[in-house]
Amino acid sequence: MTALSSRWAWFGCALFTLTACRAPFVAEDPYRDALHVERIGHATPFSRNTEAGKTTTAPAASFAEEVAHIDRLLERWWIHAPSPRPPFRPFDGAPPDDRAAYAKGLQKALCDLGDLDLRLKAGAKATRIESGVRATWAGAELVIAAVDPRYDSEERGPKVGDVVERIDGEPPTAWAGAGCLPTAAAHRAHLVAARIERQSVPESEQAQPHKLTLRDTRGKTRELELQWKKVNASDPRCVESDARDPDLGRLIVTDFDCAGIDGRPSPTKFIEQLTAALGALAEKPQVLVDLRHAGGADLEGARHLAQRLVPRTEVWMRHRVQDPGHPKAVFVDEPLPVSETPPLPSRLWVALGPGCSGACEVVAAFLTQDAGITSLGGATAGLAARTKTFKLPFSQFELEIPNETFAIPDSDTSLHARGVTPTVEIVTSAEDVRQGRDPVLESLRQRIRTQGAASH
Repeated sequence: MTALSSRWAWFGCALFTLTACRAPFVAEDPYRDALHVERIGHATPFSRNTEAGKTTTAPAASFAEEVAHIDRLLERWWIHAPSPRPPFRPFDGAPPDDRAAYAKGLQKALCDLGDLDLRLKAGAKATRIESGVRATWAGAELVIAAVDPRYDSEERGPKVGDVVERIDGEPPTAWAGAGCLPTAAAHRAHLVAARIERQSVPESEQAQPHKLTLRDTRGKTRELELQWKKVNASDPRCVESDARDPDLGRLIVTDFDCAGIDGRPSPTKFIEQLTAALGALAEKPQVLVDLRHAGGADLEGARHLAQRLVPRTEVWMRHRVQDPGHPKAVFVDEPLPVSETPPLPSRLWVALGPGCSGACEVVAAFLTQDAGITSLGGATAGLAARTKTFKLPFSQFELEIPNETFAIPDSDTSLHARGVTPTVEIVTSAEDVRQGRDPVLESLRQRIRTQGAASH
């Protein structure tokens, strides 16, 4: 499916497989043969298959005709559209003839619609890259949380605990390189932090950002030039266990898109790693399922995680699809098949945060509805949506339109732009990051000690 990234890039790998188009446009649409594809990756969290129609034989004759075509696509496919939906009018008068100015105007107009999953892409093949720097939000500050050894030789390199004051000269909360920024703090946090760490870029473009302005613990600032490298997906670790604490085990999920040998998402690899990790935690009386940095698109891995943790037949996913052939679509419940594997006998806790997006949010929404599971941390990203991508007939840009939305089980409360809020909200400060403290873990351990004392 989607988030996602730009998330845009950072949430998506540009991986396409072309098959026969199952959703042709209606006959009266002059652009019914415009290429239609579904992307796989964070930007389209739950796409499992891709589609394409024939390349158009009668392309739009102008940018103006293409704008009208976009308006029709939004009318048919945009699931988050307000009712009534105002016409899509990105320009005062005729669109500019310049392709770059036209793209800029389209993207701004799409941003103004307020849906982060509705966006324009260049349509070029993309490469997944990472900077070796992971940042996290601590209150209102963006703080460096982890640094790759590639920066060790730099005297002025990034240090854990450094505060990111500017990104390519702009404040983190207003950085234009992140694309459309939402108003909700948790969603904005995820988008900006994720784009600094990892993204996908067309082969003809350079990664952004180029530089970070950092402030150290003494208040001194310095410039850091990021070193982007291609992601090595030969042997990804998507699920791991931490069994060092005798009273509390940790199941750490970092990516539902666990890539196989060919670089594509591999549910089998995810399930193999999950099985091994759960086996290492089988004797733990309490287990924390850490989803704070779990992005990715693969719903099969997410469903398998839900099965292994809550082995009961329940509604685990609730979703609604916008389809031109079924304009009055309603939410549909997806039951959870009973797992053939015995569940963990442990008491379960779930850690959430803005790094949980896409498929992670679907499984988080399910787990937090279980009365026996307590969730801690911060709100998730609110970027769970499935999109379709249409290749525009004149500019050849790709337009992603969200056509499937997800809700909390047993309700019509959408995850879109809301995310999942934990039962116990815990804020991480910049000083916590500098000192290597994890307030969520510390709070949970204190709760376990208190429960132990009360039982005696």
